[in-house]
Amino acid sequence: MDARPANVDPSEVLVMVLAGGEGKRLHPLTIDRAKPAVPFGGRYRIIDIVLSNFVNSGLTKIKVLTQYKSASLEEHVARDWRLAPIPMRRCSPVKRR
Repeated sequence: MDARPANVDPSEVLVMVLAGGEGKRLHPLTIDRAKPAVPFGGRYRIIDIVLSNFVNSGLTKIKVLTQYKSASLEEHVARDWRLAPIPMRRCSPVKRR
């Protein structure tokens, strides 16, 4: 059974992954990196599970939003997943109704 609505084209869906957690409960693994960048199983990172699930579901337009100590996470995603970074020079507020 396919959980997606019939009228949604997966190639038109933009996935936004919020990956900026400090990971206090994973201390000392998160001293130098964000929680999603913590390595496990050799070459993998926690974020790889999330990204793999999206790609295997046919969702390939993916952007990862980072915040806390994001350098190693951004390097890993750019290198191993080949996701192009988007420079965020300005942010537009959403109007309230």
